[in-house]
Amino acid sequence: RPPGASHLVPDESSRSSQGRHPARRSSVMRRNDQATTRSRRAALASAIPCSVDLASVTPLRAFGPSRLAQLLRGVTCVFANEAEAATMLDSDGRGGWDASETAMILADKLGAEVVVKCGANGVWVARDGRSWSCAALELDAESLARADQRLLKDGPVAA
Repeated sequence: RPPGASHLVPDESSRSSQGRHPARRSSVMRRNDQATTRSRRAALASAIPCSVDLASVTPLRAFGPSRLAQLLRGVTCVFANEAEAATMLDSDGRGGWDASETAMILADKLGAEVVVKCGANGVWVARDGRSWSCAALELDAESLARADQRLLKDGPVAA
């Protein structure tokens, strides 16, 4: 892991002992909290735009949506799928909002641009009290396979 990199769940070395050593798991999460806070402060102090892509509902619930919302204050943009965004607003993820409402509420709560990823239905983006959507591209399996082959052959610039 690069210096300053962090995550919100225990690393692989402590994963096997989660059930037997909760204090160790807690200390791993606490260290990562501190690293995340230091990284966030450094980025904000340097006026570096920073974004966060929420990883998964399960660790998000374990870490605590309110606690994460505090860490996200000041970030430029937050990416979340529909379930992750709903969980940030309501810990059980059953808020009943549609993606555009979720994006608007979450953007207001975090003071950041929010992108709610809706899979084949595209994305909703919210910022400064406004929201808009962007449709997903329709690609057939053959086009995707060609893009994969080109990416493998020529690298990301060519794809």
